Amino acid sequence: EYSTIIDINRPSDITMIGNDDFAVSNDNKVNVFSSDGEFKYTIGSDIVGNPSGLYFDNKRNLLFITDIRNHQVHVFSSPVSDSKDWSIVYSIGSNGHTNGRFNYPFHVAVTNNEFVVCDYANNRLQFFDIASGVFIRSVGAYGSGLGEFDYPCGVCFDSSSDSLYVTDKLNNRICVLSARDGSFKRSFGRKGSRNGKFDNPYDICVSDDGQF
Repeated sequence: EYSTIIDINRPSDITMIGNDDFAVSNDNKVNVFSSDGEFKYTIGSDIVGNPSGLYFDNKRNLLFITDIRNHQVHVFSSPVSDSKDWSIVYSIGSNGHTNGRFNYPFHVAVTNNEFVVCDYANNRLQFFDIASGVFIRSVGAYGSGLGEFDYPCGVCFDSSSDSLYVTDKLNNRICVLSARDGSFKRSFGRKGSRNGKFDNPYDICVSDDGQF
């Protein structure tokens, strides 16, 4: 039986798991709920330090979790999306500035064969192979020009345009990159409260019809 009462402290991200459940990153754990809000179970509480970003890959039944306390990304698998039997596939990263290491990995997205991590305090995106977790490439550096970030925070993949949309938090803009090679296409937005302007944009997602 499932409980309907559970404490939620500082929720950071949310992702659908299959058609009926959703997961919430919650302080030091990831909680899974039914579509009507009933708590079901917890994933990775003995592994994940402080989860931030979540992404569920429906195609592969993989759950990606960024861990800002341990400066890692954890990947869990399940035989079916509605199972409680999640197992760790691999964990990658540690605190640092070289390739494959992180300084507060905030959010994560999956493209066709890679996953992309917002390496927040290193002001870059890092790309990894989904199957192995092996580092592929890094793009970005500190700054406000094209190809630069000031705390990249959220990321999503638009399959219709093969693009990545990234919230560039302290530059108060959205950056658009090629998902194929990470090259920068354009950016838009600036600080303000009117339509089309931003004040520390945090996260982003894209709908099936291409709106984000």
